[in-house]
Amino acid sequence: MTSDLVIDHLPLKKSIASRLFGIVFSIYFIVTFCLTIVQMVAEYNHTKNEIFREVKLLVSTIEPILGKSIWDIDMPRAYSVVDIISKQSIVESVEIEDEKGTLIMSATDKALDRQPANNKYQKHIPDLNRNKYLYEFEIIHPNIQTKIGKGTIYFSQDAVLQRVKYGFALIIISSLLKTMALWGIFLIVSRRLLAKPLGQLIEIIEQINFENLEKLSV
Repeated sequence: MTSDLVIDHLPLKKSIASRLFGIVFSIYFIVTFCLTIVQMVAEYNHTKNEIFREVKLLVSTIEPILGKSIWDIDMPRAYSVVDIISKQSIVESVEIEDEKGTLIMSATDKALDRQPANNKYQKHIPDLNRNKYLYEFEIIHPNIQTKIGKGTIYFSQDAVLQRVKYGFALIIISSLLKTMALWGIFLIVSRRLLAKPLGQLIEIIEQINFENLEKLSV
């Protein structure tokens, strides 16, 4: 009978410790993964909002000059202003329309179109497949405060990703290091505080004579 109740304590000890380690580590990994994604999304949105603020600051600087140039029909100067905007690293393209909604000029980071082929302005809605963002602003004459047109500045998702890629790398590396550190700490702790006491308990159980159990009184 004793031989039938022999316990192989080493596999059992490892099995219990390994299962506990796997459960705790899996939960930690899932939580860490979700928090990392949330942190990356928050970092992306923060950077995107920073770019919007930069574009808004840029517009507040050049809009009075652009408004006066268009009002005075000083188109070379207006073209120059639009070209300067389009050459900013965060800007992909610029479109300017008059008060009637007619496209009067457009520019990209590569070229300035002084006479757009489609002179009839059509509102450009960024295609999700193109990953575009836009910032619209009214063009106001600085002296008489009259709306004389509207401008649209586009920037792409690439402009945001270029700024956040190092932050993303740091977030991922930090999460991996914390996960590896926890894995090592829990492995050591589980062996010392769980595996050894379990082994001792199993050894005590093995030493019990199960044939004499009926003689024991409770």
